[in-house]
Order: sequence, then structure tokens, then C-alpha cells
Amino acid sequence: MFSTFVGCGVPTPTPKEVKTPPPSWVYGVPPADSKTKMYGIGIGRDRESAIKTALNSMVSRLSITLKSSFKSREKVEDSYHTSRVINNIEANIAKIKINNYKVIRAYRVNYKEFAVMIESDKKRFIKGLEEDLQERYKDIFEQLRDVKKDTILVRYNREKILNKEAKKLQSSLFIISELDPYFDNRRYLDLILRVKSTFLEEKHNLKFYVEGDDNSKIFVEKIKNNLVKKGFNLSESEKRGIRVVVKTEKRLSNIFVKIITYTIHITVYDGRRQIGGQTTVIKERDTDSQHAQDMAAIAFNESIKKRGITSVLGVEIQ
Repeated sequence: MFSTFVGCGVPTPTPKEVKTPPPSWVYGVPPADSKTKMYGIGIGRDRESAIKTALNSMVSRLSITLKSSFKSREKVEDSYHTSRVINNIEANIAKIKINNYKVIRAYRVNYKEFAVMIESDKKRFIKGLEEDLQERYKDIFEQLRDVKKDTILVRYNREKILNKEAKKLQSSLFIISELDPYFDNRRYLDLILRVKSTFLEEKHNLKFYVEGDDNSKIFVEKIKNNLVKKGFNLSESEKRGIRVVVKTEKRLSNIFVKIITYTIHITVYDGRRQIGGQTTVIKERDTDSQHAQDMAAIAFNESIKKRGITSVLGVEIQ
């Protein structure tokens, strides 16, 4: 008789899955930019979104470096100017598109995350910025030359816009000069100063001559006051500057309550050419003629405050 004994064997343990940690660069800091290369790291759901994040990272690092460099050069007491230029630097950098890049490292972290490290050619990047600056310079230069043919108000408006565009070149010049120490910015600075000088001269020469009939005297004064508040100069001669002609119709109606209606016709001329005009209607109770007139003047002034002096005159002033 034989007996068979079956012993309980010890089960072999299932080996635990060892997770391989991602490469150190995935959650690390990109390599420092060199004289010829710029770097960025990004993580996204896929390769495309990771590249987009890496490009934004590259631009963000550039922004921080340039702002820090600018602050170190500026005087502390000129805080308003510093803040304004820094905002312009940020705005210009935000518009930068980096197209000349290549992916030098890529790693699938998990099913939700993909990481890339990109590298960009710094010289080609700077060259692109310089080409863009050159185009903007050329556009401003040509417009400044052509604007001389325009009428007074059109010339003023265009030169004010050109002055704003020229100011924007300052931050672009700073960005390029920081990236390329050999960049010659003299002709660009000359253009900025020239545009500013031309605009200030045009602003000084822009004057308004305001006239009106007997019914319009109180309204003429309100127009003059509001033009001065906006920083414009008044002329004593109709031959110099923009001519504003005010004619007012005064009509009394007495159906139920006495009402005076003031219909204020404004026409604006640049030389012999009409360039604007507007009509404003104001109604007041005729309890007292002088009182009604005073109230109409107040109402007209409130209309100017609400609509703006340029809207009341029917002209476009930048």
C-alpha cells in the first residue's frame, strides 16, 4: 500500500512593475541660451501642443531677460517711463513668432503628457526681427514723406498715428540691440526723433477759429472752452487753422407749454473745403428767456462732455 502526500508549495511572488522615472530634463530648466542658440521645454497632451508650450516658454524667458536688462539701465525715479517701455517690450515680444526651431528631445511621460525640448537658431531669429523692423521703418518713412500733401487736420491725424508707431520702434530697437550688440540703431533713432518733432510742430500749428451768429454766442464759447481743454490752440484769424462756423435757429412753440428749441448747426472748414459738421437740437422751457438760454448753454456743454468735442463738431481728430 502506497500513500502519496502532496505538500503545499510556496507561491512565486509576482514581480512588481518598476516605473522608469522620466529623464531629468522633462521637469527641469532648459539649458541657458548661448550666443547662437535658444532653448525651451514644454509639456502637452501631444507633440504639437508640447511644442507650442515650449515656444511660449522660450519667448517668456526672453521677455524676463530683456525686462531685467532694461530695468538695470533705467533710473528708478523715472518709474512711469520705465513701466511704459516695459509694457511695450512685453507687447512686442508677445507678437514674436519663432519658426526656425527643431525638436532635439522628446519623451512620452504617460498617456496624458508628452514632453519636448526645442532649440532655435538665434542668428536667424535676430535676422527675422531686423527684417520686420526694416519693413516698419520703411512704412513710417514713406508715410511721413507723403503726409505733407494732406490738409491740416488729415495731416495732424496721420502724424499723430505715425508718432505712436514710431514710439513702438523703441522697444523693438532695445530687443534687437540686446540680442545683437553690433546692431546699428542710429537711423531708426533718427527717424523716431524726426517723427516726434514733426508731430509736435503740427500740433502747435493746429488751431481752431470759431465764429457764430448772434444766437450762437453762448454755444461758441462752450466750443472754444472744450477745444482748449482737449489741448488745442485757438486762432484769432479765420485765415489760419480750422474754421468752425456756428449758426443757431431759435424757435418758440406755444401749444401747451412755452418751449424754445435751439437748432445748432455747426460746419467745419479746412481752407475752403468742408471737412465736417453736425447739428445739435436743444429744447428748454421758456419761463424766462435768459434763463432758457443759460440752461441751453449748460445742456450743450453736457452734450459735449458726453459725446466728445470731435463728435459735436462732426470731425475726426485722433
